[in-house]
Amino acid sequence: MKTTPPAVLVGIAFCTVLALTLAGCGGDTEAYLYLNVRERPSWGPDGRIAVSAVGGDGNLYIWTVSETGGSTRLMTPAPTKVGDPAGGTHPAYNRAGDLLAFCGRRAATPVIYTMQSTTGEAGGLTAVTDPNAGNGRDQQPSWAPDGQTIVYSSNRTDGDYDLWVVTVGNAASAQRLTGAQDPNFYELWPCYDPQGSGRIVFEKRDPANTSSHIYIRNTDASLTGPVVGQAADGFHDGAPAWSPDGTQIAFHSDRGGNYDIWVVNVDGTGLTRLTSADENEGFPVWKPDGSRIAFVRGMEVWTMDRNGGDQKRITRVYR
Repeated sequence: MKTTPPAVLVGIAFCTVLALTLAGCGGDTEAYLYLNVRERPSWGPDGRIAVSAVGGDGNLYIWTVSETGGSTRLMTPAPTKVGDPAGGTHPAYNRAGDLLAFCGRRAATPVIYTMQSTTGEAGGLTAVTDPNAGNGRDQQPSWAPDGQTIVYSSNRTDGDYDLWVVTVGNAASAQRLTGAQDPNFYELWPCYDPQGSGRIVFEKRDPANTSSHIYIRNTDASLTGPVVGQAADGFHDGAPAWSPDGTQIAFHSDRGGNYDIWVVNVDGTGLTRLTSADENEGFPVWKPDGSRIAFVRGMEVWTMDRNGGDQKRITRVYR
């Protein structure tokens, strides 16, 4: 029997997580990072995985952890006084690995910021989208391969989440890409084709959250999809991630019962389930060389090879 879509996988990541570092807060350590992860991580070219987790003050913070576990770094430090905006969520490495984009609130509303991937917020923040753009939230950034633009999901226009694109360094360039074709639908978790075609894969969720499916936005603004299944089949396919070689899309889905990690060829053929644990699994991301996939299982980060084998736990859940 198919499970009810859990907020851990089909929500918009307004989630509660908990982090504890055995060696203390901040800095490089060899301790494991204990945290409850409920959203997509990001795998950088420097062998580190970025995640978000809650600190003792209840704010979400960005951390990075070694792809083999341990060696944690706190990237968004605590506020200077109680009540100051702090933290962040939805981290995303650029291809060069020197920058992390993320969703954070440092002014009136949450927007997309970037920070250096080694020094974090201590080295300064750059607002990519306009902190004074009005009510709403900019979230879930993904870099274009050339590092010049970021696609993201935002609800600033009418309250529904649509895909937007912005040129890095020019907040006024932000343009809405979706929404006109299917008003009231949510477009979430965009990801650029890493081969540079300009196409974007994303999750489209119906207004009642009875199903969600994987679509591709083409450069002529047309949509291809669903890539898997039919629009009204009642399954929840979400959080797609394009493979570095441009041939496959990894995503999570409940079409097998619990949420598992699946892959499919970009043309919709070759649908394959990679995981089948009793716990829900979701939010896959590829290692930059395409050899492995990181994902969330039971609020922990795991990795596996691209065929689903050699599964390794990277972080530990805190209970």
